[in-house]
Amino acid sequence: MRIVAATVLETNGAQIFTAANGEEALEILRTHGARISVVLLDLTMPGIGGEETLRRMRAAQANQPVVLMSGYSEAETMQRCAPFGTVRFIQKPFEVGTLLAAARPFLS
Repeated sequence: MRIVAATVLETNGAQIFTAANGEEALEILRTHGARISVVLLDLTMPGIGGEETLRRMRAAQANQPVVLMSGYSEAETMQRCAPFGTVRFIQKPFEVGTLLAAARPFLS
């Protein structure tokens, strides 16, 4: 899913940083945070999950908009993650148009 999403976004002009897990995502944010305009975050990841990654992002003052991806229900996911300032949700599996509609408003 990560490779497909990255390919779609790169094809549409976005510069992409990919992470295989939450720890890598947090390191990328520490290193390249000023260049990141939106974070696409899967709730189910190896190591620390998406919800914990999001909590740690916000604790580290990473304030980029977040688009959550999940196979879980939108209502449940957004309720759990609302305190961390998520802005969009896309249900997995998703179509290319859905991904672009969620990310495009934040891409420069």
